[in-house]
Amino acid sequence: MKAASVLFTFLFSLTASAQDVEDWDFTRADYQALLSRGGQLRFKADSDWLTPEFQKNLKVTIEHVLNPQAALPSAYSVSLTDFYHGHLGCVTPSRVRGWAFYEETVYQKLCEDMKVDCKAITQENLSDVIRVLKAMEEVNHRILVRALNSPLDCTPVVMYHTFEASDPTEGKLDNRDPRRNILTLQSNLKPTNYLPPPANYQFELEDDPKVHPFYHLLTFAFLVDKDGVIHVTRGSTPQLSKVVGKVIKGFSIPQ
Repeated sequence: MKAASVLFTFLFSLTASAQDVEDWDFTRADYQALLSRGGQLRFKADSDWLTPEFQKNLKVTIEHVLNPQAALPSAYSVSLTDFYHGHLGCVTPSRVRGWAFYEETVYQKLCEDMKVDCKAITQENLSDVIRVLKAMEEVNHRILVRALNSPLDCTPVVMYHTFEASDPTEGKLDNRDPRRNILTLQSNLKPTNYLPPPANYQFELEDDPKVHPFYHLLTFAFLVDKDGVIHVTRGSTPQLSKVVGKVIKGFSIPQ
């Protein structure tokens, strides 16, 4: 009888540990379950570089995208194949020329000074890349603060993209499809599905409101863990290796 009890405990522990594995695929069902148990999306210290104002921007947008009541959702999950990044910019015309170039230049300089090949992230240099990203987050924080406190220079806005490496059940969406493009102005924090101009569906480093209505400052990437905690870093897919602790190749996380 005692042996059977030990075996049951062992098998139960295996099942529990398997369920506890973080898959970094926070679905609409996961969000509904979080709400059902009285929880809510939140941030922790690793995302403090993103100012509270832009944390709110991201949080309300995730809530909009994962809304369990939406008949035609803008995404199925916060994950590498669907919804995981945003582009922070200023409504044009603006007076922020040079901000984005400064951000990228500082990043490259940090990589050089710290002798890290940031373009080729491997498991061997991941800890060094994370050191660079942490240093870069301080720079990005200053850019965010400036964007928020320079109304004559910048009217902040974030454009988010979904269905990045996946398609909805109804079929493939064009890059400019409003379902794939969500715009959240910092002034009202109301996520809106958006039809970009034909010239380009993303931000560009140009200040021509007829062609590119937004001036790009920086890109940030994020994932949500099984507890509803949002983790944010500078950059895009490769830099999310900092969040998951493993080198991301393409749109998949090594198991």
